[in-house]
Amino acid sequence: MVLRVPLTLTLVVRYIDVTHQARVDTMDSERRIEHWNARWMIVAGRVVCTSCIESQALMDCERQFSHARECDADAEDAPPWITLHSILDAARG
Repeated sequence: MVLRVPLTLTLVVRYIDVTHQARVDTMDSERRIEHWNARWMIVAGRVVCTSCIESQALMDCERQFSHARECDADAEDAPPWITLHSILDAARG
């Protein structure tokens, strides 16, 4: 026996799937931005480490961030501007 599903129902199910995935992606982006924001802040156009208060200008975005010696942040992390750009790009789709 073949069960025939009306096209309208099929479209509704696909819409629900796409909408659900968009919500999951949005939640993931929100978590990623919250995680970034816990470590960094932007002040006067500069990204600032919340642990050591060292900062970096946007024009230096491709350079490794230079933390203070006593900072407990991981110096091997990706540069903060590039990470923020990646998060925002993913959120934009």
